[in-house]
Amino acid sequence: MKRPYPVIRSIALFMLISASGIAQTIFWEPANNHLYGMTVKTILVGQDGDLFVGDNRGKMYRSLDDGQSWSQIASPGGGVIFAIVELQSEKLLVCSGSYLYSSINDGETWESLDHNLSPVAIQKFIVHDEDHIFAATEIGVLYSEDEGNSWIKRDEGLTDTTIQALAMKPSGDLFAGTMNGGMFRSSNGGVNWTPINTGLTDTDIGAIVFNQSGTLFIRTQYNEVFASSDNGDHWEKQAQTLSGASPSVFTIDSNDYLYAAMFDGISRSTNNGTSWESINNGMTIPFINTIVTAPDYILTGTDGGIFISPDGENWNAANTGLEAVKITALVRNSEETLFAGSTSGVFRSADAGESWEKINTGLTNILIYDLILDDDGDLFAATEGDGVWRFMNNGDSWEQAGDELLNYIIKYLAFNREGEILSTSSREIYLSENNGGSWEIIAEYGTFANDINAFAVNDSGHIFVGTRDGMFISKNTGESWEQKIEGMTNTEVRSIGFTSNGDVLVGILGDAGYRSTNNGASWESLNDSNIKSLYCFTENDSGHIYAGSNGCGIYRSKDGGITWEDCDQNLPNNFVDAILAHPNGRVFAGTRGSGVYRSIEIPPVGIDQTASSAPSSIALEQNYPNPFNPETEITFRLSGPSEVSLSVFDCRGKLVRRLVTGIRQAGLHRIKWNGRNDSGQHAASGVYICRLETGSQGKTSVVYSQKMLLIR
Repeated sequence: MKRPYPVIRSIALFMLISASGIAQTIFWEPANNHLYGMTVKTILVGQDGDLFVGDNRGKMYRSLDDGQSWSQIASPGGGVIFAIVELQSEKLLVCSGSYLYSSINDGETWESLDHNLSPVAIQKFIVHDEDHIFAATEIGVLYSEDEGNSWIKRDEGLTDTTIQALAMKPSGDLFAGTMNGGMFRSSNGGVNWTPINTGLTDTDIGAIVFNQSGTLFIRTQYNEVFASSDNGDHWEKQAQTLSGASPSVFTIDSNDYLYAAMFDGISRSTNNGTSWESINNGMTIPFINTIVTAPDYILTGTDGGIFISPDGENWNAANTGLEAVKITALVRNSEETLFAGSTSGVFRSADAGESWEKINTGLTNILIYDLILDDDGDLFAATEGDGVWRFMNNGDSWEQAGDELLNYIIKYLAFNREGEILSTSSREIYLSENNGGSWEIIAEYGTFANDINAFAVNDSGHIFVGTRDGMFISKNTGESWEQKIEGMTNTEVRSIGFTSNGDVLVGILGDAGYRSTNNGASWESLNDSNIKSLYCFTENDSGHIYAGSNGCGIYRSKDGGITWEDCDQNLPNNFVDAILAHPNGRVFAGTRGSGVYRSIEIPPVGIDQTASSAPSSIALEQNYPNPFNPETEITFRLSGPSEVSLSVFDCRGKLVRRLVTGIRQAGLHRIKWNGRNDSGQHAASGVYICRLETGSQGKTSVVYSQKMLLIR
C-alpha cells in the first residue's frame, strides 16, 4: 500500500518573533492572481475612462484606475449581465437577465425600466446621435428614442429575427447578423432591411466589426471570417479558418488588428484576417467571454476574471477587488506546490501563491469539496456529484477513481495509516484499498442518524465522524462505532483537528468547541467566549494552534487551546474553510468567496540610526497610513540644511523608488509615495523599507529607516 504524504488541511500560522523578543504583527494579502471564479460576461469602457464589468450572476464592478483595482457596485437585478452601455447623458443602461435597468450615479443605484417589450434579453446595445438606441435581441432589432423607457421593433425585411450581432458605421448604416438568415443591412435606421449574403457560405453570424477604412468583417458560427469592402454587397472568405471558441467574441483595435477568442486563449490578425497568431503570454484562463479595446489597452473578460494587455501580446491579471472563488481545500506536495480545491475546480501554484493555473482537464464536475495527496504526489478530489477523481503526478488530466462512486456527492477524503483512502458522502463511508481503483462501503446509510459534517483519521487509524449528534469513533475501520459525547453540551460538530501531543479538537456550530485529551473518550469545553464556529485547525512547530472559523476569521492559541486571540488583521473575508502552512513561513487561508489570502509578517518598526552622534532633532517618522493602499505619507525632520536622500527599498534591499534627492532646508517635510516603482509600475504587496540618509560632503552620513506595509 502507498503511504500517504502528510496532508495538512488546516494551516499553521507561524509565531513571528523579532530578535528582541517583541511579537511581530500578522497581516493578510490576497494571493489570488489567476484564481478568480468570477465569470465576466461584458465590459464597458465609459466616456471618462471608467470601466464597468458584469458577470454571470448579475454582479457588477467598477474601476477608476484602468483595471488596476475594482469596487463592487449595486447589482441591477440578479440575472446574467448581457450588455452594458453608457448614453451621452452619462446614464448607464444594463440588461440583467431579461430586464432593463438604468443608473444615473455610476451604478450606485438602479431603476427598473418596465418597458413595453419586457421581458427580453438584449445581447448588444448601439447608441446613435441624441441617445437613440438600437438593441440586438432574439425577437429582432429594437429601437428607443427615450433612453430605453419604450421600444419599437424595426425588423421589416428581416427573414430571421434572432439577432446575434449588430454594428453601425459612422455613415449610419446598420448591419445585423442573424442565426439562420445571414447578414442584413439598413440605411434608414432599421426601418427596412435588405439581405446581403453574396459570397457567404455560412449564414450563422456571431459578430460584426469594421476597420477605419470601412471594410466589414464577420465571424460565423463555424469560425470562418469573411470580409466586405463594398458595404456588404459582396463577401470574401479569408484564407484561414479560426478553430473553436465563441464566434461572438471578435473585435478590432485602433491599429485595425483583429482579435478572436479561441479554445486556448486569444488569436490576433494584423492582415485583415488572412492569417492569425496566438497572443497568450500571461493568459492563464483561456475561456474568453468578451474582448474590449480601449485607446491604451485591451481587456478580456474570462471565466477567471479580467486580463489586461497594453500591447495586445502580453497579458496580466487585473482582478484586484473582484470576487474570487470559494476555496474548499488547500494541500501541498513534497515539492511545495500548492493545490486549491474550489467551486471553480482545482488550481495549482508552483510559486507560493504568486500565480495559479487551472488544472480541470477531464473533470466532469468542478465543484470540489476536498483534496488529498499521497506520497507519490497523486492528487485526489472529492466532487459535488461525480464521485472521486485522481490527478496523477506530472500528469495533465483527471481520471475517474472508481466507478462505484460515479454520480455520488463526496464530501470528505482521508488516508488511514495503511495508506488506504477513505471517502464519505452525506451519510455513508467508503474505503479503497487500491488507490481509488474500486470502493467498498464500510458505514452504510443509517449508521448515523444525521449528515456527516466532519471527518478525520488520526495517526492510530481511528476514524472520527462528526454529526449534529456529536462524535462517533471507530477503531476497527468501520466495523463498529461508538458515540462519544461525554462533556458535550452542544453536539453540532463541524470540524475535527489533531494536535502533536494527541489531543483532539472539535469545532461546534455557534459555540467555542471542545478538546479531548483521551482520544475522544470525554470532552472539555475550550471555554473561551471570544471564539465560536471553528471550522479548521492546525498546529505549528512551536506548538501554537490556529483555527479558521465560520464568520469570525482566524484565531491563535499558544496554550493548547485554553485561551485564544484574534489573528486576522486585514483579512476581508471571515469565513475561512481551509488553511495551510508553507515552509517559506507564509500562511495561506482559503476563504468562502474571496479566494486565497496569505500572511505578511511585520517586524516591530523603529528608527535605525547608524551614526551614534545623530542629532535628536533629525527624525524619520512612521509613515501614515500603515498598512496602506494605494498611497502613504512619509514625514521627516531636519535640524538644518542638509543633503537628503529619501528612498524606498524592498525587503531584499533592492531599490524600488527614489523619492527625494538634493539639499533640503531645516524643518518638517512631507512626501507621498503612491506605491509605484521608478518605472511607474505598481509595487507588489509586501514589506518595504523607507530609508532617509542625511549629511553633506565631508561630514558623517546619518541613516534612518522605517518599515512600511503595502497591501494591494
